[in-house]
Amino acid sequence: ASHGFCDPCIKSIYDCVNIVRVVTVPTRCTYTCSRLTVRPVFGVWGSVYQVSRCVRTCSGWDSYVIRAIVCARRYSYSCLNYAWRARRISSAIENAFKDFATSAEKMQTQLSFNALLFGGSMFLADGATVNPQVEPWLAMDDDIWWASFNNATSDTSDGGIFITPDEAAAIPLPMAGNDTVPQANVNYFYQRWNNTQTYWNMGYRKKADVPLDLDQNYIAHDEYINLFNQVRVFADSVNLNNNTVVSFDDQLQSAATRTIDASNKEKAGVCVQVR
Repeated sequence: ASHGFCDPCIKSIYDCVNIVRVVTVPTRCTYTCSRLTVRPVFGVWGSVYQVSRCVRTCSGWDSYVIRAIVCARRYSYSCLNYAWRARRISSAIENAFKDFATSAEKMQTQLSFNALLFGGSMFLADGATVNPQVEPWLAMDDDIWWASFNNATSDTSDGGIFITPDEAAAIPLPMAGNDTVPQANVNYFYQRWNNTQTYWNMGYRKKADVPLDLDQNYIAHDEYINLFNQVRVFADSVNLNNNTVVSFDDQLQSAATRTIDASNKEKAGVCVQVR
């Protein structure tokens, strides 16, 4: 006899949550995210650095994160949608996997903020492939680069909030893990940053506001505000639960463990296939 799942959805959910690997939980997450106290308004960036820092601290980038986000979204729809799926899975598996999907959604929101800032949407049209324009930035954790960038966009710099060609050339390429973010991606971001300042000052707050004959590489203000506020809400949820949960990674791993345990109990106790 060999143990197996009698419901293919449980097998799919089990495989999905098993994507999550054990990582070191960043304990500085709560402190970093608690500093998100500035709400940006039109023409003001607010605490962009702190939001990005919260993202990088609380949802460490790895390819497993994207795979978990995609499969959690897929199987939440296909396996927990009882409007057309008659068979219910056990409440233990269902509840744990719902928590997993919620945690994956939080991590997607955090990473989507960085994606919007540096290059655009996190996923391509298929909803599963990471946008190559933003992928290198998702792993960027370089305080030296941030300091250089903040200096270049300060009120006392040569270009003020704009980045001049000389300033861009003087800023070292940011590190993303053991590699640097490619020069082409960095140039794209600098153009995006400068376009954004120009368009916001002209009153172009939404994508639909920008004439089609202008460069569409800019950060739409309404999209920025929406993601900023979502990040703050999720950061607050971490801070409120910091006695037991200190990061978005930790939330995802906890839900994954509970889902695996519940799935194993059902596999061992209910479904035995005799060959």
